[in-house]
Amino acid sequence: MHEALALCHCHTARFSAFGKRYITRTKLTPRFVPPATNESLPQPPYPSHHVIPPRHPPADPSMNLNFRSLPCAALLFMALHQTTTSLCAQIPSIEVRALSQAVAQAGSQIELSIAAGEHTGDLQKLLFSTPGINAEQGSTPAENPSEPAAPSGIFKVTIPPQAPAGICEVRAVGRLGVSNPRALVITQQPVVKISADHSTLLTSQDLSSQELLTDKIIVAHCQPQKRNYYRISLSAGETLRVSCYAQALDSLATPTLSLLSPQSEELSRSRATGSWPAEISYQTQEAGEYYLAVHDFLFGGGVEYAYALEHKIDSGKAPPSPMELDQLLRPTLEGTATSFHIDQIAAHSIATEQVLANSQTPPFAIPFQLQSDLNQTTFDFRATQAQPLWIEVSSAAYGQLTDPNLILYQLPASQDTNTAAQPTRITQQDDAPQIGDAAVKLTRRDPQFVWTAPADGTYQLELRDNESGSRPAEATQFRVSATPLHPDFELLAYRNSLTNNPAASHPFGSNLLTEGAETIRILVVRKHGFSGAVEVSAEGLPDGLLAPPIVIPENGSEGSLTLFRAAESTAWMGPVQIHGHSQSDANTAAIAQPATIVWAASPVHNSVRSRLTSELWIGANSSEAAPLSAQLGSQEILEVAQGGKLSIPIQLHRQPGGQADCLFRPQHLPPKTSVADVTIAAAQSEGTIELVVAADAPIGEFTFWLQNETKIKWEEKELTTWIPTLPQRVRITPAAP
Repeated sequence: MHEALALCHCHTARFSAFGKRYITRTKLTPRFVPPATNESLPQPPYPSHHVIPPRHPPADPSMNLNFRSLPCAALLFMALHQTTTSLCAQIPSIEVRALSQAVAQAGSQIELSIAAGEHTGDLQKLLFSTPGINAEQGSTPAENPSEPAAPSGIFKVTIPPQAPAGICEVRAVGRLGVSNPRALVITQQPVVKISADHSTLLTSQDLSSQELLTDKIIVAHCQPQKRNYYRISLSAGETLRVSCYAQALDSLATPTLSLLSPQSEELSRSRATGSWPAEISYQTQEAGEYYLAVHDFLFGGGVEYAYALEHKIDSGKAPPSPMELDQLLRPTLEGTATSFHIDQIAAHSIATEQVLANSQTPPFAIPFQLQSDLNQTTFDFRATQAQPLWIEVSSAAYGQLTDPNLILYQLPASQDTNTAAQPTRITQQDDAPQIGDAAVKLTRRDPQFVWTAPADGTYQLELRDNESGSRPAEATQFRVSATPLHPDFELLAYRNSLTNNPAASHPFGSNLLTEGAETIRILVVRKHGFSGAVEVSAEGLPDGLLAPPIVIPENGSEGSLTLFRAAESTAWMGPVQIHGHSQSDANTAAIAQPATIVWAASPVHNSVRSRLTSELWIGANSSEAAPLSAQLGSQEILEVAQGGKLSIPIQLHRQPGGQADCLFRPQHLPPKTSVADVTIAAAQSEGTIELVVAADAPIGEFTFWLQNETKIKWEEKELTTWIPTLPQRVRITPAAP
């Protein structure tokens, strides 16, 4: 216990001293690390005074620790988390937290199972986003020979040779619906899975360290309170390059690499940051057997801490060859098919034919890469009076380790050096407003804004980076663009947990019972000055599965679709698409990009982690009925005048297990409207709410719904849950004269 607290205090000192995240990717003066014989190096890890942070380390949402005392904060967090978990119980669905293998080669056959999760019994099959992958479940013989064999939960997965390299998403299907997705990275190179313990340095008596295999990708797990060791023979003058990825594997690990000399001296060290790998590039001074140590930054471990490791050895006689993991997973401004960064939904895609790369008049899109010794750059351009432009920086949204800041100047008309005229600052733009909540949040660190030139002339964009410190050279890429206005929007859609506390959200599947309901949260990202109302609907639903369209009002950013399964519906499972269009212009439309929650918050990762996903799956395969459902109003559009009130009925359909009091709270009401909370007692099945509209409420249509907090009995357990009603559309009309 004392050792665990010491470890926590060690890491607390690192964070409290420097505040935000930092990246250690440095060559070090050799420090002697004693070789171990029958045990690993002493724990906890290297003392904090050996860590060399940059002056102003960049922030990492995945490592956002600000605890003054990590042990106390961790205990408090766990107590609160346990309390929240007991309150947030809901009808179970399949939750997958880790696969038994996170990387596999195209053309190979592997055994795959759910290594960590909830409600993963009674699995029927696995679904893969990459076509052509086949999975057959094995069986376990029954104790009684006369009984049939039971499914083993272990699948023999065959990946065809033509399977494209990249991220394939895996979902599990069973009695409790369809699970959340987990990443399986498909590669062209052979993959070696390391399961044996290799947490000891190589000695003459002990061969338990693992050889670092050439031209192969190693997939393994960090071990709690240990390092994994790999050995490799190098000649003098050779350069060893190593990359280690984890976040793209939906892993909890933050890999940390240390390269040790043949004398066990530490030569170089690196830690992964966000989507960027831990990576080392080191030219040897002597021949010998070197060692690579891998561990989680906070020394966590287990099946949820997977990592993928690849290396190359350069002799200097030929250009360095690229590593496949870098080509697949390394963040770029192009946003490849394997990019799942949640903020990419807010980044504006610019068609090549619409811009000129180095034009001095809009439209243009100018790439920049800041130098390590200069955190700002400028670009001059000419603009026409009264021409509105959309000016945007693309960087952090694509996983770059940056925090852009943009300043716009008007340059003096005269370029005479004898004049004292100075540039006039017009505006300074930093982060765009955040969208979402603690479950899924678009942080939007890239500036985006509408600007109209006050006069014909020359203007200057000054791009600054608020971050600094040691980063990979290519992690500071920017693209600054200016284009004519084209009002538009993007949509983000995800299934949110049945809870009244978004910060307690966790990965979960879809298990839609008959007469049951689920919600799909919709976020609207408005671009180029678009401010209109957006109508949102679900496409691809079968008969018996309803999702009434909703309207997100002018300048609104959030809404929720409610999925309801009718009593007479049949079992169904599949992806749905969420479509949206402007109410004032049907040609302004978008298909929502799906998202998923990857990890719940924890004492060491104190925020919910989410990412984009390939598809939004719904599972309605159970014939069981929901204990309770609620109907708000009707499917007709109700009208109310400014300054008026509107009574709307609530109808409950109670079944066995749904006889408790129901507390209804309004969701997604627009400004200048209100609805008081309403309780319907256990003995009742009807109620009424009153919508109050202020005299100056905005005119137009909106949609709201009620969240029903209640207790249900499910499989002999009493659960507190939150059940959505179907939405009600309302149109506010002008007050009578």
